[in-house]
Amino acid sequence: MKVPEGERIPKTDTTGRLNGFWLVLARSGWIALLILAVWLYLAAVPAHFRALTSDCDSRPCTPFELQAAVGVQSIGLTGSFVAWYFIAIDTLVTAVFLATAVLIFWRRSDNRMVLFTATMLLAIGATFGPEISSLIVLQPRLLPLLLLLQAIGWGALVIFLFVFPSGRFVPEWSKWLAGASILALIWVLIDSGSKVYFSRSFFAVLGLTMTLGSSAQIYRFRRVATPAQRQQTKWVSLGFVSLLGLTSIGIIPGLLSPAVMQSVLFHMIRVPLFAALPLSMLPLTLARSMLRHRLWDVDFIINRSLVYGIVSLLLAGVFLGAFFGLHTLTALVFGEEQDFLSAAVSAGAIVALFGPTRNMLRHTIDQRLYGIKLDYEEAAKAYSRPERVYFPTGNLTTTIGNYSELTLLGRGGMGEIYLGYDPRLERKVAIKLLPSHTAGNEDAERRLKREAQTVAGLKHPNIVTLHEIGEHAGQPYIVMEYIDGMDLSRLLRERGRLPLEEALSLLEDVASALDYAHQSGVIHRDIKPSNVMVEKVTASGGGQNTRAVLMDFGVAKSYAAGTRLTQSGMIGTLDYIAPEQIQGAAGVDARADIYALGVMTFQLLTGRLPFEHNNPGAMVMAHLMQPQPDPRELAPNLPEGAALAIQRAMEKQPDGRFTTAGEFITAMGD
Repeated sequence: MKVPEGERIPKTDTTGRLNGFWLVLARSGWIALLILAVWLYLAAVPAHFRALTSDCDSRPCTPFELQAAVGVQSIGLTGSFVAWYFIAIDTLVTAVFLATAVLIFWRRSDNRMVLFTATMLLAIGATFGPEISSLIVLQPRLLPLLLLLQAIGWGALVIFLFVFPSGRFVPEWSKWLAGASILALIWVLIDSGSKVYFSRSFFAVLGLTMTLGSSAQIYRFRRVATPAQRQQTKWVSLGFVSLLGLTSIGIIPGLLSPAVMQSVLFHMIRVPLFAALPLSMLPLTLARSMLRHRLWDVDFIINRSLVYGIVSLLLAGVFLGAFFGLHTLTALVFGEEQDFLSAAVSAGAIVALFGPTRNMLRHTIDQRLYGIKLDYEEAAKAYSRPERVYFPTGNLTTTIGNYSELTLLGRGGMGEIYLGYDPRLERKVAIKLLPSHTAGNEDAERRLKREAQTVAGLKHPNIVTLHEIGEHAGQPYIVMEYIDGMDLSRLLRERGRLPLEEALSLLEDVASALDYAHQSGVIHRDIKPSNVMVEKVTASGGGQNTRAVLMDFGVAKSYAAGTRLTQSGMIGTLDYIAPEQIQGAAGVDARADIYALGVMTFQLLTGRLPFEHNNPGAMVMAHLMQPQPDPRELAPNLPEGAALAIQRAMEKQPDGRFTTAGEFITAMGD
């Protein structure tokens, strides 16, 4: 398929890659720097311990050393314990920096931007703590090594602020600002020596540099960043905002009461919660951004969690006021001498009402603010529930109607599937029976009957054939042709992924079935691998071929029938659901099936779903907002035309997709 100019799929990685001699050189240099950083830090730990526990009268002490020496006796702790406490916290933060650097280096060391970022984290993580300052005081000859690592770390941070995430200076003239900032930082490093982290000039230059770099990031974010780059920027911003926010909270008590700053106990609480924790979040959020692991969870975390949090706080305030009001009323009823009883009754009532009220408000936010019509409790169940459970053959159960020798083949949320034998026509059949827990559920029974009516009106070699509808012990059932094979989800579990030629052969059958159903006024609305059966058929000439058969029309919508079955809960499966199904099933048409077919095609050819999230809310946001990924990232040998066709089938807006499934598959093979 020839791709028109202007529609070429942009490669995700725009920073370039290292290979050959330069890759070996870069990796060797980075490993050497890692060894130097680890050695320097390990040598600094005992030096810092001696400094924290020594007499400050005999030499000048740093503020970090003084905080361990002042007021220790007042809280009943030894100086050694306090010293090791702070060293342990600093070491933990350093370990997070170094481990993150090693992780992204191990995963993508051939990527220039990733290698650059790993170097930055390595150098800053090994030299930011007070341990290094103590080492230099005791071992001045190591000062050049310290300055080298600091220059590498902070210089890399300056460049990072101006070039992340693309690896290029945008705007181009910002490289002069970066260069001037680096020179200023190097001058401060040399001038401050071992006490760089207590130098006002260092923090002044660093603050100005971060302001300029943040301005460049804002310009890039608003003017030139791609959607994926914007998400990467959001992750890094989350780390910086957490660092600044929590650190600011930690210093507020000291600003309000200077005496608090002299309390060792205050610092023992502040350092892990409001210094170590936010510092650790910075490399972790950066790693998630660089490795593109569940990149779009950030929208779910920042946007919706923030809204939910604000609503929950406001609701808590309202309920707190309601508690005091209710407490006053119950006190009048039970009398003041029964104050405990009235308080318990009031608290119980508030606790019982708070959860349901908050859930109601969350559903309102989903529907009004985000346009999400899904029931989240049902969505979470559907997301974690296995699609189908296979049982060993030979598990004889009972008879249904005229059908005997029943064997349970599988069980899903919409029914139980049995293999049965029809003695009248001497053939095997598949029988779908509603599960026992749905007994008396009129909606489930109507859905099964609607499925039977829908399938009965479809006559196509790639759509399962209906034989009969009946009732057993008050439960309706439908009898269909038995497909002697396995579904696509099981095939994927066994083989990982399919080659393009084989996948196209199966997809052509599915597309033919879908186009026929759409022309007949039927929208499937639940296209996924477990609803496609694959069986071997004998082709002309004695060769073996396969046939794909579309199954399970349980949530299909039929315009031809003249009526629409009202659906409760979730329609479709969350992994494959089209955006318009999330925002309201009433407007769903055939293009929702095209979207799901695109998702399934992506999975068949790559072995992975395009959107993978543990949280169902994040999955919903991904279908609504996250750009469809390039399948060539997971299947590099996939032709560009096929990749473009898959991405077009998964367009967020239905108008951007193919009009028919057959058109999509044709584009895949051209």
